[in-house]
Amino acid sequence: MTARIGLALLLAAIAAGPPAHGHAPVVQNVSTRSTVVLSDLHMGMGRSATGEWQPTEDFRWTAEFARFLEATGQEGHNDIDLIMNGDTFELVSSEPGKCGGSDSAAGCTETAALARLDAILKAHDPDLKALGQFARAGSNHVVFVPGDQDAALATIARVIASDPDDPFAYTSQSIFYQRKGLIPEAEKAQAQARMASWKQDLKKNPNAPPPDTGPMKVVQ
Repeated sequence: MTARIGLALLLAAIAAGPPAHGHAPVVQNVSTRSTVVLSDLHMGMGRSATGEWQPTEDFRWTAEFARFLEATGQEGHNDIDLIMNGDTFELVSSEPGKCGGSDSAAGCTETAALARLDAILKAHDPDLKALGQFARAGSNHVVFVPGDQDAALATIARVIASDPDDPFAYTSQSIFYQRKGLIPEAEKAQAQARMASWKQDLKKNPNAPPPDTGPMKVVQ
């Protein structure tokens, strides 16, 4: 009961806010960057060898997607964080049958998931190229938020290959390395993120100081 009363008093104090006297007004810097969130594109296996769409393919809008990215970049002056917020790629039902054999709840192995991802990326090469072109324009960033860690790292590696100066990609890579317990790799990716960020700062300020060259310690 005492803990509940203490929590209630704390919430009441927060709701009341600080006293009106003795505090200068806080001026917040308003960022001009825009954030665009896309999810559930479910890019699958594309078309069959005969040119027909695969029955499980949900994303059939390559031309429209390219125009959307172009229009979004123009409207946001290519100063945009594009968040691909999950289920960008259809890894579950992209091929006939189920992963895990007789155990439908077992899911795909790392090898099977990565093989499916690689096939999907090849099937949607024009869409990935459009994303790469968007990422290279101005100060745009593209961040993928998939669920599977290994598939996520494979996706991030493709993003880095498309735009090796994107600090957000290295930061995402560091996070997933950390989740897998690969601390040296996570620290290296974090250092690469700081270097990429410095390169972007140089475009605005040629005298921007370089980052610390030592690895940033990642705490599990």
